Amino acid sequence: MKLKTIVASLVALGLSGSVLIAQAMMLDTSYQMDVMRDQINKVDMVLKQNQPGGFDQPCGWTCRINISGWMNTDVYLASRPPIFWTVNPDFTPLLPINPRSVIPNSIILPVKNQTSDLFLNNANLFVDARVNNWVTAAMSMVYTSFTNLATTGAYGSPNSNILFQPRNKLTIDTAYATIGNFQASPFYFRVGKEYVPFGQYDPYGFVVADNPTQLITQINAPVAQVGFVIANGFYGSVYTFAGNPKLSDRGAVHRIQNGGVDLGYELNLFNSKINIDAGYIANIADSDSLSSYYLNPTLEGTTFPGLPNQKAPAWDLNAEVTFGPFDANGHYVALTRSLLSPLFLSGNSSPGFPVLTRPTSLGKATVWGLEAGWTFPVMAHQSRVAIGYQEATHLVAFYPKYRYYADYMVNFAKWFDLGVAVFQDRDYSLGEAAVSKTSRTLPAPGSIIFGGGTGLKATGGQLRASIKFA
Repeated sequence: MKLKTIVASLVALGLSGSVLIAQAMMLDTSYQMDVMRDQINKVDMVLKQNQPGGFDQPCGWTCRINISGWMNTDVYLASRPPIFWTVNPDFTPLLPINPRSVIPNSIILPVKNQTSDLFLNNANLFVDARVNNWVTAAMSMVYTSFTNLATTGAYGSPNSNILFQPRNKLTIDTAYATIGNFQASPFYFRVGKEYVPFGQYDPYGFVVADNPTQLITQINAPVAQVGFVIANGFYGSVYTFAGNPKLSDRGAVHRIQNGGVDLGYELNLFNSKINIDAGYIANIADSDSLSSYYLNPTLEGTTFPGLPNQKAPAWDLNAEVTFGPFDANGHYVALTRSLLSPLFLSGNSSPGFPVLTRPTSLGKATVWGLEAGWTFPVMAHQSRVAIGYQEATHLVAFYPKYRYYADYMVNFAKWFDLGVAVFQDRDYSLGEAAVSKTSRTLPAPGSIIFGGGTGLKATGGQLRASIKFA
C-alpha cells in the first residue's frame, strides 16, 4: 500500500510539473504579447498625436460598416431658364434704378435665350456603420459639378435650369449618429448633419428635385432630434437647429433659433401602402433655396447679409399612396406669416443710400403639388411613368407660378437606370408683385426696383443616367 502511494505521488508530481512548465510557457508568451502591445501603443501615441481616428473593433470593419455610392449625370435643354429673374452683375446702387436704360441698372433682370447643360448632378459616397446594438452612424459625401453662374455662398440664386444646389464642390452631405434600440424601446435620439424632417422628398430625385414643394422645404443642417417609431405605424420627432444668422446679428452671430415637429402614420397592407405625414417649422426662410436669396449681399444691399429678423413659420402635409403598380403623392406647404422680400431687405442699396421705407412683404405663400405614377415591366425591365403638377403663390422670382411635368424611368440593367422628362414652367402674370421706389431719397421716387412677374413660360427636357453601387 505504501509503495502504491509513493508511486502515485511521484506520478502526480511529474504531471503537475509538466503542467506548471506549460503554464509558465503560456504566461511567458502572454507577457511577451503585452510588452509588444505596449510598445506599439507608445509608437502610435507618438505618430498619432493630435490626430483623430484609429479605432479597432474585434471583427474588423467588414461586419460593421457598409459602403455604397450613387451617381446621376443629367442633360438639360430648355427654351429659357425656369426661374425667370437673375441678379444683374452690373447693378450700381449709386445710380437711379432704371431697367429701361440702354444698360439696365436694375438689381435683377429677366432672363432670356435658350439654356442647355451636361453635368454631374451628384456623386455620393455613403458609409453606414453599426457601432453596437444601440448606436448606428451614417455619413455621406457628395460632389456636384454645376457650372452655371452663381452668387456668393454655398447656395446661389439660379440663372439656368440648375437650381439651388452646391456647384463644383465636394462636401460632407450628411454625418449623424442615431442612438436607439427599437427591440427595447420605440424612442431614438439623433444628432449630426442631416436633412431636416420637414417635408418628404428625395434630395437628388429625378425631376422632382427641382419642384417648388421640395425646394421650399429642403434644409440641410446640423440637427438634434428626439423621435419615436411604433410598430403599429405611428412615428414622429421633435428637432432643433441653429439656422442662418439674422440681419440683426449682422450676419455673423449664430444661435439655436429654429426647430419643428413632425408626426406621421404608415400603413402597409398586402401590396398597398399609405403614408400620411404633417409637420411644423419655426422659420421656413432657413430652407436651402430661400436662404440663397437672403444670403445674397447684392439683393439685400448690405455687406453682412442675413435672414429677416421676423420669422416665417410654416406647416406641411404630405400623403403617399401605393396600390399595386399604381402610386400617387401630394405635398402642401403653407406659411402662417408673410415672407419679406430679399430685395434691399436691409433698407439700403449701399451704406448711406436708403431705398425702401420698410421691407416689402411677399404675402403668406402656399406651395402644393400632385403626382401620379404607374410601374410596369418593359422587356423584363421594370419601368415607371409619372405626371405631375406644382403651384406656388406669393413667391415671384423664387419659383414659377405653375409647373407641369411628365417623366419616364426604366431600369435598363441591374442598378442602372435611364430617365427622360419633359416639363413646362409658367411665371406669374406680367408685373405681378412689382416693387417701386416710394420714398423721397435716392434713387428717384417711381423707380422700379423689381418688375414682378414676366408672364413668360419655359419648356424644357431632362435626360438622366443613374448608377447605384455597393
